[in-house]
Amino acid sequence: MDQRDRPEIDSFYHLSSAGIARRTCQGAACFVARHLNPSRWQESAAQVPRLYCLGKCYAAPAAADEVQRPVIEVRCRQGIVLNRIVAGGARTFEAYVRQGGYQALEKALGQPEEELLRAMEISGLRGLGGAGFPAGKKWRSVREARASRKFVVANFDEGDPGASSRRLEGVPTLELLRAAGPEQNAELQWRLAYVIASLLLPLLGIIITRFSFGANRYLALLIAVLIYFIYSNLLSISRTLVMQEALPPWLGLSGVHLGLAVLMLIMYGQQQKAFRGAARPAAASNRDTR
Repeated sequence: MDQRDRPEIDSFYHLSSAGIARRTCQGAACFVARHLNPSRWQESAAQVPRLYCLGKCYAAPAAADEVQRPVIEVRCRQGIVLNRIVAGGARTFEAYVRQGGYQALEKALGQPEEELLRAMEISGLRGLGGAGFPAGKKWRSVREARASRKFVVANFDEGDPGASSRRLEGVPTLELLRAAGPEQNAELQWRLAYVIASLLLPLLGIIITRFSFGANRYLALLIAVLIYFIYSNLLSISRTLVMQEALPPWLGLSGVHLGLAVLMLIMYGQQQKAFRGAARPAAASNRDTR
C-alpha cells in the first residue's frame, strides 16, 4: 500500500492500525442477539475502538477468532437465492457457469434495449441501498443521458469486516448526550420522539373521539390516521435534516411535536366552544319547563 494513501484509508477504516484479532462485534445483529451471550456483548461494548461488522451475523454476538460455519437450509420446493449455496457453492468461474450462472445476463444482452428497460420498470426492482431507488428508472436515465462517454461507479465496500459503520442503535443514550455530532443529535432526538409521541398521541385520540361526526362513524378514524401519517413523516424528515445539518439542533424534532401540541389545543378549544354552545339551549329549555 502506498503510504500516501494511508490518511484516506484511515479515515474510512477506523481499525486499519488496530486489527480485528480477538475482537468482538457490536453490529446491529449482535446487538439484537446480545442476550445469547451477555458477557461477550459486555466485552464488545467496552472495547476501544469499536467494531461494527465481522460478517458473522449467523453467530451473533460474534467474535473474530471464533470459527463457525453458518447453517444454510432450503425448506421450500425450489430454492431461489440460497439453492446454489446449499448445493456446495460455486468457488470457481466454471462451476458458477455450470450451475446456471450468467444465464439471466445472456438473456438480457439478447433483448432489445427498450424491451429490457420496460421489463425492469414493470418488475419494480429497487436498489438495496437505503433509498430503494427503482432500478428501471436508473437504467433509463443512464441510457438517455447525453454524453459521449459514460462511467459506472461501483460501490465495492459495503460493511466489510472492520469498516467504519455509523450505526447508532446500540450506542447508550448517555453517550449520545455527551456527543456533539449531528448524527448523534438526530439519534437522541429520535429516541426522545418515542416518549413524547406516547404522550401526545393518546391525548389526540381522546380529543378526536369527543368530537361529534354525526352518522359518519369512520370520519374520526380517518382524521386520526391522517394526522398520525403527517406527524410521523415530519418527524422522519426533521431527523434527516438534523443529520444533514440543514436544521438547527435546538429546533430539531421539537418543532414537529410543538406543531402537534398546538393543533391539539386548537381542536380542544373548538370542542369546548361547541360544548358550551350546546349547553346553553339545554339550560334555557330546562328553565322554561320549570
